Amino acid sequence: MGHIIRDGLERMYGPDSDDRNLMYYLTVYNEPIVQPAEPAELDVEGVIKGIYLLAPAKIDGPRTQILASGVSVPWALEAQRILAEDWSVSADVWSVTSWNELRRDGLAAEEEAFLNPEQPARVPFVTQQLEGATGPVVAVSDYMKPAARRRPSPPKKRPSSTPNNPPGSRSSPSSSKAPPAPSSPSPTT
Repeated sequence: MGHIIRDGLERMYGPDSDDRNLMYYLTVYNEPIVQPAEPAELDVEGVIKGIYLLAPAKIDGPRTQILASGVSVPWALEAQRILAEDWSVSADVWSVTSWNELRRDGLAAEEEAFLNPEQPARVPFVTQQLEGATGPVVAVSDYMKPAARRRPSPPKKRPSSTPNNPPGSRSSPSSSKAPPAPSSPSPTT
């Protein structure tokens, strides 16, 4: 947390601050969780920009990525242990310090690419961090809104079209199916 606070103070009041009209906030949980000591090789940039590798997998095996924030981080570490011991699954645990920051960065990268199509597209930070990470990605959070709604740009490209959804079409493949048959009216008494 200290790195995030230091970054906020520097951005608001530091000598290189170009915009002092900032609002910085922290969400701190009311949970009795002991904060571990800072690792010697902490990815400080990842902490500040929204995601860093907290616990690399300790075994070889089928791979997965677990992204967790706040009070769900201990649950993710426990899941990593269970997956390794009971299922021989190799799981990396990533600490997400800001779903919102990742979303903002992803949307900003999309906007920059849209406004400057002649320039190479900037790669969102979450995509940079997860580059080379293999297997399914599971995001764990206790936020009321799903983390998936925050949509921080996926690490892999999706196909731009399918047989039922040609490029430029806004309809989904399922929208070309026939509508379901109407249900029979319920009897009234």
